[in-house]
Amino acid sequence: MNQNNMIQNLQANLKIIAFDNSSNIPYKFYLSRKSDEYRDITKAILIDFNRNIVYPPQFLGSYSARWCPVIHISELKFNEADLWKKIFEMEERELMLLDWYSTNEWDNEQNLPDFKGLYLSDFMAYIGHIPYRQQAFNVKRMHWKGLASPDLLSQIFESLDENAAATISRNDLFNDQSSLETFILKVLMWGYPTKGRGNNIRDFLTKEDHFKTFIQKFSGINQMRHISDNNLQPILNTRGIKLSTLSKFLYFKKINLNGYPSMMLDQRVITALNSGRFRDKVLQQFKNISYNNAIKYYSLYNQTLFELAKKHNVKPDQIELFLFIHGLNLKA
Repeated sequence: MNQNNMIQNLQANLKIIAFDNSSNIPYKFYLSRKSDEYRDITKAILIDFNRNIVYPPQFLGSYSARWCPVIHISELKFNEADLWKKIFEMEERELMLLDWYSTNEWDNEQNLPDFKGLYLSDFMAYIGHIPYRQQAFNVKRMHWKGLASPDLLSQIFESLDENAAATISRNDLFNDQSSLETFILKVLMWGYPTKGRGNNIRDFLTKEDHFKTFIQKFSGINQMRHISDNNLQPILNTRGIKLSTLSKFLYFKKINLNGYPSMMLDQRVITALNSGRFRDKVLQQFKNISYNNAIKYYSLYNQTLFELAKKHNVKPDQIELFLFIHGLNLKA
């Protein structure tokens, strides 16, 4: 698809003719062929900016005229150039549909092509029901032997049994009232029940004074409840701590980064974002993200999830968990 040619074709063949009287102008409006006159039997395409949806051509004098009376373009004062700019910022699929309407007979609309592609926005109804606070992992004490004192492990697992296990959920961590040291250990257990790959966690907890130094740094951040990009790199210099781990600490302590809630960003989510599976325009800005450069995208990632969640009336946590669970396991 040549998007520039498609946009030129749209402006060459279609014109804005009317707006819905019942909407917040110009969020619902109608496009018609440039050769068609404006009248009750005019067939026109309805575009809803609030939902980012293009509807099939319909007669202005039918449903629209009865339930959503339309206002002729000549009765309004607005900047048409700005409206076209908004159109061209719509999702790729909707632009392709508009382009199809501009080049095909509308009487054949029942033969609409299937513009294949995965769009995160299509899953928002499901995403809004994801029980993210209940997401939990089973942790066995034996995996953490030698990484924390026996007394602390007995406290967390509520047992002296070396074979004891515990189930830790997001909700548990959000509501945790233990010391910062215990909280950090619980987050590590939740995120990496078997200590993860490599020796990062072992190095962090047992080598030299890395754990103690980190607690001192993070304690100040936890008290402020907000940080900026400049605060991230110094704390990431701690041995064994990468962004995927740090983002978990920030997330569960509800610390804002540059004014937006910090969300978890790990390898699975990063891979989902740069895989190209989801064609939503807002996600295209992450096509070059990788595990090595994720720190450069982290603030933008938090802002994007927050704004997407607000737009679709879901939680950013639910979007993050959807990307983690399904981001690499879906096909258009």
